[in-house]
Amino acid sequence: MSEVALRGRRGFFSSFQYVTLIGGQLLAVLVVVILQQLLDESELKAWGWRIPFVVGAVTAVVALFLRRTLHETSSAATRGSKEAGSVAEIFRHHKAAFFTVLGYTAGGSLIFYTFTTYMQKYLVNTAGMSIKTASYVMTGCLFLYMCMQPVFGALSDRIGRRNNMLLFGALGALATVPILTALRTVSSPELAFVLIAVALAIVSFYTSISGIVKAEMFPAEVRALASGWPTRSPTRSSAARPNMWRWA
Repeated sequence: MSEVALRGRRGFFSSFQYVTLIGGQLLAVLVVVILQQLLDESELKAWGWRIPFVVGAVTAVVALFLRRTLHETSSAATRGSKEAGSVAEIFRHHKAAFFTVLGYTAGGSLIFYTFTTYMQKYLVNTAGMSIKTASYVMTGCLFLYMCMQPVFGALSDRIGRRNNMLLFGALGALATVPILTALRTVSSPELAFVLIAVALAIVSFYTSISGIVKAEMFPAEVRALASGWPTRSPTRSSAARPNMWRWA
């Protein structure tokens, strides 16, 4: 990303990584919302829960086809290094950067999944909202969150990516517990939407530039492995799990 993006707009371009990720979560929630309108609870439990899996399988095939059409590129440094893309090269010369990326990913992923994937269950099980209402709230929040990414990415181009990360860390530490505490007793869907939107705005300081921040910490020959290895998450597919009508 950092190699092809125009200088001065790298934060803006890198933000589209999370636009697509959030778009996938939004699609999952929309599928559930549509099923809740078309089927009753007994039908959802009997066979309707299989439909999101079918949708996911189809989109995975489409994604695989699109990936196969992409052409790989490599730099002169990558072609000339025998240890390019090796774990040994990372820990020999870039150990500090690797663990920094690991820390970024741990904190960023925790708050990201708390206010996106887990939040629907929190609204139902803790705040006592109906399943449909929680789905509507999160549909709106995820759409707004998706739209935030280019805005916060462009902001990082103006104030600097370091300042974006500092704002994420400071505001996340100060606001996460108060927001979750307020959401425990919230009765208004509108207020819940506002509180979650504030939390997602804070998370956007990180998610909009996470890709470019991690990539810029490593040279080209180890960039893909070093920035991608610590950021892999086994829970990412949980956004599409169709268990939302089984929470109560």
